[in-house]
Amino acid sequence: MIEGIYTLGSAFKILSDMEASYRTSAIGWSEGKAATQGWLGIGMYVLGRALAVPLQEIAEIVRYPLLTELPRAATWFKGMSQVRGRLLPITDLQGFLEGTTLEENHKNRVLIVQNEGALSGFLVRNLTALQRFHVTTNQEEHSSKLNKDFQYMIGKATSESGEWEILSLQAVVNSEKFKRVAQL
Repeated sequence: MIEGIYTLGSAFKILSDMEASYRTSAIGWSEGKAATQGWLGIGMYVLGRALAVPLQEIAEIVRYPLLTELPRAATWFKGMSQVRGRLLPITDLQGFLEGTTLEENHKNRVLIVQNEGALSGFLVRNLTALQRFHVTTNQEEHSSKLNKDFQYMIGKATSESGEWEILSLQAVVNSEKFKRVAQL
């Protein structure tokens, strides 16, 4: 065979050898090596509490958009906005979790979450950079220490910058409180 020219059989042999090599080097990942690598997320501070949101729950992060307020809505519901041609309801995450709403500020950002095809935006401040987190406690261990306002926490994690509570925005979106945005 001339160097650089491969027959179909030799190309298949090269690919088979590569696959075998990759499979050999991947042995052990299924036994937990991948779990020790941690997961990526965004950190934020809500009234002094360090919260981490898994990156897989966030579709996008945008600047605070112009809003149309809705009458008779909960105080934590900021209003509706249009982002890239789609309607986006915006919730003040701090107001939702703690009852104290954020003031408008150029540092505010909106975390966009997609749930069952619908978008929801969460107004936040004090975002940190993308970080690698390592889970230290799971939801069952952590939930016994939480009050009802933080039922959306699914555990604790650590990163190079400290200890964080893991917040599930999917749990927020699926909660009854979130679905009852109208103040009747």
